[in-house]
Amino acid sequence: ILNYTVNGIQVNGWEFSPRKELINQKIKHINVKGKDYNIVVYDNGKVEALDRKGSIRIKLKEKFNFSPIGSVYVHGSSELSSSYVLGVTKNKEVVKISLTDKKTRLFEIGVDHIKFLSITDGNGAAEIIVTDSNRVVSYKTDGSIVFDFKTKFSPDFNVNVYKFDDHILIGYVSSSQNQIFLSTTNGDLVKGFPLNGSSPFSINDINVAVIQTNNPIN
Repeated sequence: ILNYTVNGIQVNGWEFSPRKELINQKIKHINVKGKDYNIVVYDNGKVEALDRKGSIRIKLKEKFNFSPIGSVYVHGSSELSSSYVLGVTKNKEVVKISLTDKKTRLFEIGVDHIKFLSITDGNGAAEIIVTDSNRVVSYKTDGSIVFDFKTKFSPDFNVNVYKFDDHILIGYVSSSQNQIFLSTTNGDLVKGFPLNGSSPFSINDINVAVIQTNNPIN
C-alpha cells in the first residue's frame, strides 16, 4: 500500500510492510474519536485497521470466512463498538465485523444467482443491492426488503440508485439491447425510457439524464 497526497507526492512517514495476502478491496478511511482507521480487507477475508503511518492499529481476529463479493461497506461511528465492516461472502451470507472484533452473521441473501452486488448508504444505514439475471433486490441489514422488482432484460452493470427528496429511482443498462433504463422501485419505467445507450449513466437532476447522447427525461 502506497500513500500519496492529492498532488501525487508520497506522504512522509508512511511505512507499510508488504503482506502475503492480496488486497482486493478499496481501502476505506474512517475517524473515531479523533483517530484515523484505514480499513484493509484481504482476499482471504482478513481485516486490518491501519493508522496514518501504515502501522497496524487494530488487527482483528475475526474475519470473513469467504472472500467478500462486491465492495465492503465501512461504517464509522462515535465508538469502536458501533463501527464496523459489512460484507457479503461468496456463500451469500451478510456478515458484520465490528472494530471491537465481534462478528455477526446477519442473514442469507435469497436470490438464485448474484450477478452484481453493491452496498450503499441508505439514509445513514447500509443497504445491500443485489442484481440477479432479471431481478433487482435491496435489503436492509436486518434482512427486510426495501424493494424487489424484475427487469425486462438482464442488466450488464451494477444498478445505480438516484435519491431525490420524495422518491428513489433505479438506473440500469442492457448493453446487449443497447438500452438504458430508469425505473421506480416498483420496476415501472420513467416516462421516456428506455433510451439508447450501452454504459452506466448519471443524473444531475430529475429533468436531465447525463448520458452519451444527453437525452432529456420528459
